[in-house]
Amino acid sequence: GIVILEDYIRVYPFKNTFSHILGYINKPSQKELTLPYIAKMPNLDVGKQGLEFTFNKNLIGKSGKREIEVNSLGRVIREISKKESQKGSDVIITIDSRLQEYAVSLLNSYKAGSVIVMDITNGEILCMASNPSYDPNKIIKKPNKAYWDGLINNKLSPLTNRSVQGLYSPGSTFKMIVAIAALKYGIINKNSSTFCSGKIE
Repeated sequence: GIVILEDYIRVYPFKNTFSHILGYINKPSQKELTLPYIAKMPNLDVGKQGLEFTFNKNLIGKSGKREIEVNSLGRVIREISKKESQKGSDVIITIDSRLQEYAVSLLNSYKAGSVIVMDITNGEILCMASNPSYDPNKIIKKPNKAYWDGLINNKLSPLTNRSVQGLYSPGSTFKMIVAIAALKYGIINKNSSTFCSGKIE
């Protein structure tokens, strides 16, 4: 009555450094179990945040199937058919790990914040760090309850990726847009000067 099968365990070697980018996996919710590519594999862990969630369908692959004939004692007599499972696709990202680690080390000096570095020549994201962060290894499979409760109850919301989920006023970067519009519509000219008190309502 024992069948030994190979399984895989997700490990996040960079821990909190890439947690908001990669996200994490865990058991599917009731709603997720209705998705056709998950319904066939209800015991499979699925992506809950980050790239794990966004590319979940691609990463999961396709389930296999094995049909066997057994006798009255449950012993396998023969294998009738077997369809091999297919591994998921690889996902290649443009994050520079050294730059990411450096940004995370800088952010650790502050309560909360975010750093994004983009290559303006092609739009590639080289770094996307958010603080506070979390270690996904502690919340996959059988999560550390005390650790999970600490994340959920933390007022700074470590599970929130401030790079893409935070709402921030644009600050002084918006001054260029206002200046260009003012020049275009003749409100100012290249010889004009305007004082900005640096406040927002």
